[in-house]
Amino acid sequence: MLRCSATLVSLAAAYGLTLTLAPPLPEWAVLCAIALIVPLVWLTVTDLSDHVIPDAATFGVASIGLIATFRREDAPYTLALAIVMVGVLAWLGALYWRRAGHEALGLGDAKLIAAGILVVGAEAFWIMLLLASTGGCVAALTARQRAKSGIPFGPFLAYSIFITFTILGPQP
Repeated sequence: MLRCSATLVSLAAAYGLTLTLAPPLPEWAVLCAIALIVPLVWLTVTDLSDHVIPDAATFGVASIGLIATFRREDAPYTLALAIVMVGVLAWLGALYWRRAGHEALGLGDAKLIAAGILVVGAEAFWIMLLLASTGGCVAALTARQRAKSGIPFGPFLAYSIFITFTILGPQP
């Protein structure tokens, strides 16, 4: 329990510091960023401990993402990209599972990527994915002990969504 509390405090501090370092954001974006912290921290802690991304956390991110999406000019394109990407990534993850017998990109990750697209926008999607992938690669390369079940990707996705939205700013 103490470890979980330390993780929560560390994550909250990292998200808070990121928001503090962000360039000035419109008031609606600050409120969205603050609201994002709860589901992103929750899914990070859950994915680290259980290797599962809670659907309710992803739904929370997607709901906040819809607010951000409809404030952008490219809302239809962003919605379409999120829908297509969840389908494509889920299909690729299932295909890999059938061929290799173990998971590489789970359905929870695919849904979180789609929710992240709603938050950051279609144009910034690639930056979000690059940040998450870079973080995951660094963690995998520096892990002293290889976990039997792999390194969860959700925490890296969660933080990259937040960084992309706050530091790069909401895309017009």
